[in-house]
Amino acid sequence: MRSASSKPPLEGAEAGFTLLEVIITLAIAAMLTTFFVVRFVEESDDEGLRDAASELSVLAQRANRMASAYGEDYRIILDQKGFWMSDQGPAGSGPLEATVRQDMEGQILPKDIALQVRTVGQKEWATPEHFAWVFPAAGLSDPMIVRFSRGKAFVEQTYNPLTSRVAEEHFYFP
Repeated sequence: MRSASSKPPLEGAEAGFTLLEVIITLAIAAMLTTFFVVRFVEESDDEGLRDAASELSVLAQRANRMASAYGEDYRIILDQKGFWMSDQGPAGSGPLEATVRQDMEGQILPKDIALQVRTVGQKEWATPEHFAWVFPAAGLSDPMIVRFSRGKAFVEQTYNPLTSRVAEEHFYFP
């Protein structure tokens, strides 16, 4: 028994979607896919720079805390290969390979990420060659500006010499 409001099933040309509906649906799906793929690629490009900058920030704060807590100088050794925290040897002693121990905290940078430093008063960026950023037990660290770059993209951090925290951060991701 059929009710008065029920309709007979569609037959022939009325069943299914029109070609225009299918094309519009595919176009919307293609636009959404393109948006998310481009967004994912952009995020992965700047992710390495942000990770390296964040790791250095954490390491600087840790070196500052440890220098105060243990009453001895700590340093972060900066090199074009990466950066490591050390409590051994005088500042700037020897090549990086001689001062890096297996148990040292730090990060090896991917080959496509460049690390540059600039101390307060310098106008030009320098690529560090076994540069020791000193965190003395007395408190004030060297004022430092660090830049991680890949192509035209960069993350630049200015560190507060008293707290060893990032005081300013600038970045550009084309």
